[in-house]
Amino acid sequence: MNPANSPDISNLNLSNLTAEQKRELLAQLMQRKAAQQKQTAKADENSIANAESVDELSDHAPLSFAQQRLWFIDQLQPGQAVYTIPAALRLQGNLKVEVLQRCLNELVTRHEILRTQFITQAGEPVQHILLGQTVELPIIDLSNLSDLSDSNTSHSDWLLTESDTEESLKLHLKSLIAQPFDLETGPLMRCQLLKLSESDHVLAIAIHHIIADYWSLRIVMKEIALLYQSFSHNQPAILPPLPIQYGDYAAWQHSQQAKSAQSQLDYWTEQLADPPAFLQLPTDRPRPALQSFKGARRYFSLSVELSSALKDLAQRSHSTLFMTLLAALQVLLYRYSHQSDI
Repeated sequence: MNPANSPDISNLNLSNLTAEQKRELLAQLMQRKAAQQKQTAKADENSIANAESVDELSDHAPLSFAQQRLWFIDQLQPGQAVYTIPAALRLQGNLKVEVLQRCLNELVTRHEILRTQFITQAGEPVQHILLGQTVELPIIDLSNLSDLSDSNTSHSDWLLTESDTEESLKLHLKSLIAQPFDLETGPLMRCQLLKLSESDHVLAIAIHHIIADYWSLRIVMKEIALLYQSFSHNQPAILPPLPIQYGDYAAWQHSQQAKSAQSQLDYWTEQLADPPAFLQLPTDRPRPALQSFKGARRYFSLSVELSSALKDLAQRSHSTLFMTLLAALQVLLYRYSHQSDI
């Protein structure tokens, strides 16, 4: 893709772009930036050389707006694990643990965000990118319950059944997720290898939402599989180098919002000057004095016809399906609370 042929984005409505289109647009912008830097280098080579030296020594980046929100929540309520994203990858067959360990280290080397700490400078949070970080991969053996048996228990009494294995697996996964992260010291990705048998393992990953989302985890799992395929055959990594890192995106986001930031701040300061009271919902128990995160889930399915109608409504309203469903939830809350400021 030639940055010189990139479209003019000044009149683009980013809300109408899909996630894939936004990523492609961001890649174009970064390529254009790189091309401009090369042109400047030809005009003043010495000046660029000095700038590159500063750039190489810089290991800090601003927080994206989403990261700022998560950082603020962590400062407000530290020690919580509610923004931990879990993932588990079943690995069946002859697993080479040392190769898997190498894959995880390569992944962290490849993605700066996976080796980032969130520190404070002059009262403001910044991303502090470490030069390197080794991923710890403790192995938890769940193939038997010998550690739970007493000396009077026979061997056959503590052999795991399939249901015992699944239950023990769930308990270890919950324990991994329940451990809070320290955003300042990191690491913000935690891994365990749960051994179910000699040929059956589960790679469990817990990662803080400030450095990843569920879309990112799909990429992580895909790259682990590709790296393992290469390294297990003594071949170099086949993944192409990344043109941009998340810190580049955060810096770009701030540069794009610099002109409108004050007007947006003024708008929301006015809108939130008189915050709404708690919703008076007709619940079956009183509201607790302190907020907790002990919730429950209820699963249900929408019909194909209703799902299609919702998507059509979202498209006609120039909004995403998520925004449409959120609006429906707000209408429902209004119905029960009779409060218009949700």
